[in-house]
Amino acid sequence: AKSKARKRLQQAMASKDIGQLKSALTAADRAGLNADDTRAARELLKELEEKEAAKKKLREAIASRDPHSLRSAIAKGQQLGLKDEVKEAQRVLAEEEAKEQARRRLSAAAAGESIAELEDALHGAAAAQLRP
Repeated sequence: AKSKARKRLQQAMASKDIGQLKSALTAADRAGLNADDTRAARELLKELEEKEAAKKKLREAIASRDPHSLRSAIAKGQQLGLKDEVKEAQRVLAEEEAKEQARRRLSAAAAGESIAELEDALHGAAAAQLRP
């Protein structure tokens, strides 16, 4: 039973599937494998779960388009090596930062008396795809 549980653990680790790893670890515990036998699988499971949580946080931040949430999710994603997901979040963050800058310029231009400054701010807002 122990050798079968070890083999199942190795297969689950190779698959990098969270569900398979959890199931194999449960079987390993039932078969009486010790902590040394399951340590690598438990560490891999922890790493995979952290990455999955970070991916979820990135998806939620992208959907919200909130700069603070995006920065936080990007930092965690970079720490865990989630390059593709981080790249998308960085793109959305850049868009949102451009919009915020355009809002500030519009506000400052509206408070001033320069038509040219206001026109420039309006062009910047259009370029940032700022919507009313």
